[in-house]
Amino acid sequence: MLLNRVINRDIRRIVINSLRTYPALGLKKGKRHLKIFNRESQDFLPIPSSPSDHRSIKNLKVGIRRLGED
Repeated sequence: MLLNRVINRDIRRIVINSLRTYPALGLKKGKRHLKIFNRESQDFLPIPSSPSDHRSIKNLKVGIRRLGED
C-alpha cells in the first residue's frame, strides 16, 4: 500500500480517515511525497512523511477538508 511511505502514524491515520470520509479523494504517488487529490477537480495536496513542526498536522487536516469539500 502507498501509505507505507508515510512514517508518522498520526499522519497515516488522518489520511486513511479522510479517504473514508470524502469519497471524491484519491491517493497517488509523486516523486518525493504522496499526494492526496480530488478526482473531480484534480487539485492535490502533498502529504508529508513526518511532521516538520507543531502546525503541520493541523495544516494537513485543513487542507484535506478543503479538498474534500470542493
